[in-house]
Amino acid sequence: TVDATAGHGVVIAGSAAPSLLRCRVASAGGHALLALEAGAGSLTDCDLTGTGPVLAVAGTAAPTLQQCRVTGTGEVTVLFEAEARGSLVGCEITGGRTGLIIRADAAPTVVGTAIGGCLEYGVQCTDGGQGALRDATIDGCGVAGVRLATGGRLALTDARLRGGRFGLVVGGAGTATVTSSEIGGATEAGILVEGTGDLKLRRSRVRGGAGLGVRFAPGSRGALVQSEIFENGADGVLVETTEPVDLTTASVSGNRREQIRRAGAALHPSADPVTPPVSDSMPVPGAGNPDAPTRRGEVAAGAGEVAPGAAPGGAPGTPDPTTGDAAAPLLAQLHELVGLAAVKQEVATLVGLHRIAQRRAAAGLPRPPMSRHLVFAGAPGTGKTTVARLYGQILTALGVLTSGQLVEASRADLVAEHIGGTAVKTTQKFTEALGGVLFIDEAYTLNPVDGGGGHDFGREAVDTLVKLMEDHRDEVVVVVAGYSPQMRQFMAGNPGLASRFSRTVEFDSYRTDELVTIVERLCSTHHYSLEYDTRAALAQLFDGMPRTESFGNARVARQVFEEMIGRQAYRLSAAGAGDGVELAQLLPEDVGAAASGSASGAEAADGGRAFETDALLASLNGMI
Repeated sequence: TVDATAGHGVVIAGSAAPSLLRCRVASAGGHALLALEAGAGSLTDCDLTGTGPVLAVAGTAAPTLQQCRVTGTGEVTVLFEAEARGSLVGCEITGGRTGLIIRADAAPTVVGTAIGGCLEYGVQCTDGGQGALRDATIDGCGVAGVRLATGGRLALTDARLRGGRFGLVVGGAGTATVTSSEIGGATEAGILVEGTGDLKLRRSRVRGGAGLGVRFAPGSRGALVQSEIFENGADGVLVETTEPVDLTTASVSGNRREQIRRAGAALHPSADPVTPPVSDSMPVPGAGNPDAPTRRGEVAAGAGEVAPGAAPGGAPGTPDPTTGDAAAPLLAQLHELVGLAAVKQEVATLVGLHRIAQRRAAAGLPRPPMSRHLVFAGAPGTGKTTVARLYGQILTALGVLTSGQLVEASRADLVAEHIGGTAVKTTQKFTEALGGVLFIDEAYTLNPVDGGGGHDFGREAVDTLVKLMEDHRDEVVVVVAGYSPQMRQFMAGNPGLASRFSRTVEFDSYRTDELVTIVERLCSTHHYSLEYDTRAALAQLFDGMPRTESFGNARVARQVFEEMIGRQAYRLSAAGAGDGVELAQLLPEDVGAAASGSASGAEAADGGRAFETDALLASLNGMI
């Protein structure tokens, strides 16, 4: 027992990592427990009480609390700030104006923890703080169970938010990703998404509130994916924003007023709510009951709304008007890409497998074994990200995925510099991708560094990914990408990964004619024209470039195009004003030194920088 100290009760600093078991810290003049610098350690079955913050974690500290009880009577009961990490497992947080505050790049993990009896908020995530709450119960807080503001990012999974004026408030550029959770009993609104807030609600329920179910205020955005909004005392969903709100797969029914009401939003012509034909057995997963049936006559909202990043002409999955095939327009986009014949064939094969699997299931036959996770191997600039995005949208159109968004990640997005932080960052990124595609570029950088000492954080990220892929095997597609040799080493280094990625798609570098075609398309898009001699000069330029493993392919083509229009602009500005034809023409001299055959491929690749220098010097000489 540590009792009635003049300062803090327990301080963990430096790189200390003590273990406290069944301890009690009370009535401290400062914090009951303060962890700072790189302090770590563990507390098990301990009681911390005081005014507050009772528990304060700062610096890069990362303590672990298990089955502990933290009770406060001040402004904040538990505070994580700076770059603090750490975890609360099976704990109880009670009292204070706010139970838990996460701010200033802190990123704790909270699992199986109950938070309640707070005067205003159970959890606040603000000022760039981020965290992951799993299997948490937040009950009986005066204003809201959870509030996000000022860039806070929070992932809630299997959570229960009960009571208060609001269950969840997302505002101030905050981003909330809520999965398999239940929000109920709020007096004003189950969820309030304020201006600049972003909500992703997946397979969750908002029910039994006295007021609104979900309100999207002006300037907000979000998506309700396979979620149920029902039995609320006012409107089910109120949309006041003109920003994208995806309600396509939401189930909204049994609310006292309008099921979906749009106030002041500029509607897409086909975005009015519709009532689809449903059967009593159509499943709409919900928290606590993943097989809950859809009620007959409920409203599925927002049919036809255009999702962010959708291809021109409609949302991902918009059916072809002639065939009714939702995947056909997306497959057409894929086949319009320059080159990539082997990639197109591989994706078409995968799509065919998914279609046959669905037909077999409809016929009462077992689905064939297949893995949806892919390895994209090849040089940079060969369209790996573009194909991954289209692949996710195609699977969404086929009903294999629920939302189809692409979430890009690199080592920096998954790996932390402190013990305990990597699993948090990896889980947050993975949760953000649920329902869509997680694209990990240069995935081989997660391999252990040869001869490296200390804790292998990259290995920890891979192990976390493997477990998450197993736990959510039907909810996400993971695509790992990178150079072919390194990706082979990466897959060989982890048997768990190799068993989950059964297909490798090779992206070949573009041929010269394909690079010229890419430049031609860029010219067409920006209203430039290529003369015959200019095409020949381009081909000569690309032929002279060394095709090493790091050759940038389409990126090089774009760079060449941008350099060409820069040279054209300088040429025309020196010659005086020209007519519309001249302004659109790109001539061989605009290609650069390669047009006369005097430059090597490497020199041509650097031509843009040399050209900019020469042009600047010429301008200065003219001024002098």
